[in-house]
Amino acid sequence: MKKIISALLVVLLAAMLCSCKSPSESVDTSETRIQLQAPSSGDMIAVVETDLGTVKAVLYPEYAPLAVENFSTHAEEGYYDGCTFHRVISDFLVQSGDPTGAGNGGESIWNSNFTNEYTNELHHYVGALGVATSQTDGNGSQFYIITGGEVSDELIDDMRSQGAKGGFSDKVIDAYIELGGRPTLDFRYTVFGQVYEGMDVVQKINALKTDKNDCPVDKVQIRKITIETYQD
Repeated sequence: MKKIISALLVVLLAAMLCSCKSPSESVDTSETRIQLQAPSSGDMIAVVETDLGTVKAVLYPEYAPLAVENFSTHAEEGYYDGCTFHRVISDFLVQSGDPTGAGNGGESIWNSNFTNEYTNELHHYVGALGVATSQTDGNGSQFYIITGGEVSDELIDDMRSQGAKGGFSDKVIDAYIELGGRPTLDFRYTVFGQVYEGMDVVQKINALKTDKNDCPVDKVQIRKITIETYQD
């Protein structure tokens, strides 16, 4: 079953944060908190049209080139048209990108899994767009959007103990306190974009009633994803 994390694992990951894999030596360290900034003219964006409204996200090909190429190519070829949000967990995430709708399908544009891409520049703040994976470097076509997550004092202490070398500078911690999110997913899953408009639509999807498998009872589909260049 292609899921990025079970409800139980959410709790376990919080406890395991101190042992998270640190970012590689090649990752960026300037930490300009680009996810908190509005997109600039010329930026690559995705316009996601759903049954409940439109969501817009800025993409970061300079930090996650494989993930962005995979997502944008699938979008342009209509691969995501008609995909449902097959997994919804309140105050955590919404997930889509599986043409079968079952949650265990979909593949990359290369017909094989592609590697994770970690960077100190991108984190799992609320609104983060990430690659869903079933195993290490098991990335295919599925993606998720982070919808919530209170950053507890315990998590903050864990992040401070790791510090900038572990990928959690004071700027990053302050951003988590400001926005909320899921720091336990950092350096485990690839972030490749950030919602900048239509988060209210995402939250409507996140509020859907679900069954025991976290699948919405009333299906919500992606009608179309268009890749565009942002203009001021």
